[in-house]
Amino acid sequence: MNNSVLNRTITKAAVSILFVLLLPLISLAQPANDLSCNAIPINSGPGCNSTSGTIVGATYTTLSANCGAGTLDVWYSFVANTANPTITLNASSNANRRRLQLFSGDCTSLTSLGCGTGSINATGLTIGNTYYIRVHSSTGATFAFDICVTDNPPANDDCAGAASLTSATTCNPVTGNMYLASASSTTVAPCTGPAVYDLWYSFTAQTTNPTIALGSVGSAITSPRLQLFSGSCNGLTSLSCGATSIASNGLTIGNTYYVRVYSSSGTAPTSASNAGFSICVTDVPPPAPSNDDCTGAITLPTNASCTKVWGTVAGSTSSGLTVSTGCTGGSGYDVWYKFTAIAAATTITTNDFGTNFLNRRIQL
Repeated sequence: MNNSVLNRTITKAAVSILFVLLLPLISLAQPANDLSCNAIPINSGPGCNSTSGTIVGATYTTLSANCGAGTLDVWYSFVANTANPTITLNASSNANRRRLQLFSGDCTSLTSLGCGTGSINATGLTIGNTYYIRVHSSTGATFAFDICVTDNPPANDDCAGAASLTSATTCNPVTGNMYLASASSTTVAPCTGPAVYDLWYSFTAQTTNPTIALGSVGSAITSPRLQLFSGSCNGLTSLSCGATSIASNGLTIGNTYYVRVYSSSGTAPTSASNAGFSICVTDVPPPAPSNDDCTGAITLPTNASCTKVWGTVAGSTSSGLTVSTGCTGGSGYDVWYKFTAIAAATTITTNDFGTNFLNRRIQL
C-alpha cells in the first residue's frame, strides 16, 4: 500500500472514531430550557393548549425547596391571566416519575408556591405577574411530555365563594378581574339587569352606613353595577344598588353582608387585559345622636317600675366635661338623659348593651 492510500485510510478511520465519540454528546444535548433563566414562555388560556417538551439531556437545579428528591429538570414560564390557573403535565412514558413545581419571583430568586405530579391547582396568583414552572423527574428516568396552563373562572364567581373585604376607616382596595366570570347561579334579581356576568364579595359591618366603591374599572367591563345584600347565599335580600358606589344605611354592626359586582350588558371579557377593577368598603361614622350633648338630653319617664327607653352611642362624641367625682376613667364618648325625681331614692338602670359598647359607665 502506498503512502497516499495509507494516509486516506487513516484519515477515514479517525473521522469514524471521532463521529462515534460525538454520538453520545449529540444525543444528550441539553434542552434550551435546561436553566430557569432560559425558561420557555407558554401561554395560558381557557383551554389546555399543550406545549411539547423533553427532559432528555437535562441537568438538575438544586434549590432550597425541591419538592422532594429528583434529577433532571427543564423550565417554563407564563404570565398569569387568572389568580387560580391549573398547570397540567402529561408524560409519554415514566408517568409515575413526572413532577411539577411552581415558583414566583424572577429566574435568579425563586420562591416555591406548590408541587404536583400530574397537575397543580394554583391559587392566589397576581394577574399580570410572571411565574416559573419546573418539570423534573423523581429519578434518573427520562420522558417526553406535554404541558399546559389552563385559566379557570375566578373563585368568587358565585356567592358561595365570595371573597372577603375588610371594612375600615380608609379605603383598602381589593383587586378583581372579570375575565371568565359568568352569570351567577344565585337567583336574586339584579338592580338593573340582566346580570350578564358577576363576581361576589362579603364583609362584616363595622358601622351602620359604610360606603362600597369600585375603582380603576377596566374598559372591557361594560355597564358596571353594584348590589348590596343581607342574609345568606341561600336567602339573599337586596338592600341597595349603585353604578360604581353604594352609600348604605341601616346595617347591623357585626352582621355579614354580600356585594355583587356585575355588568348589565355586553359579554364577559375574553382576556384579563382591561377587565380588572378594585373594590373597598369604607366605614362612614354615623351622624351624632340628638342627645350627644347635655343640651339635647332626652327625658326619661319616672315610674314605680322600669320603663325602657332605647338609645345608641353610635356616632356619639365626648362632651369633654372634667367633672368625674366618684367615677372611673374619662369619657371616650357619651350620650345624655334627664328625668324629674318623684322620690328621694331613685334607681337608674342600664342594660341590653351591644357587644361593641365597651367599658360602659353611667354618671348622675
